[in-house]
Amino acid sequence: GTYDSDLHSGELNYCLDESPGQTWIIGLRYLNLADEFHADVDFAGIPTFDFDNRLETENHLFGLQVGAEADLYTCRMGTYRLQGFIKAGVYGAESEYDVQVSQVFPPFLPINNAGSDDDSDAAFVGETGLTLHRQLSYNTSLMLGYRILWIDGVALASEQIDNKGPLNPPPIAIQVDNDGSVFFHGLSLGVEYRY
Repeated sequence: GTYDSDLHSGELNYCLDESPGQTWIIGLRYLNLADEFHADVDFAGIPTFDFDNRLETENHLFGLQVGAEADLYTCRMGTYRLQGFIKAGVYGAESEYDVQVSQVFPPFLPINNAGSDDDSDAAFVGETGLTLHRQLSYNTSLMLGYRILWIDGVALASEQIDNKGPLNPPPIAIQVDNDGSVFFHGLSLGVEYRY
């Protein structure tokens, strides 16, 4: 079996300088989180037995975020600076869930069925991290950092495994479970432009 997750995010922020090196943030952000679990079992030596189960979820989040960032260290020439930040927001989340099941277990009738459901709810997104900026011009800097992102109130493929009704008759009766939480962390690289 395989399990895949894809996360895409875009944001537009207004930054208000509180004092040199300290900034308040308010802005809009969109996130897309897609999850897929695929189990495909072939029984060796028994070609008539087969099990293929695919669960897919997709979450579209859009909302308002607030936060702050502060310069923790700036070199004398101002070329490099280390910055810490924290952001959080409440989002409207549209969650979609699709399931496809194919089973062949003789002497039972083969099953080839699918189902889908969607739901809207509120979600929470929080993010923090450290970023090293290399100033390229007055408005532009190259960024290398480490980020931690937490999303709560989304549909995850792993949360849907036991979330389906009888496989026959079609379609499969399902209800999306959008109470999942996910945690991402890792290195980031980017370009920042401020005006």
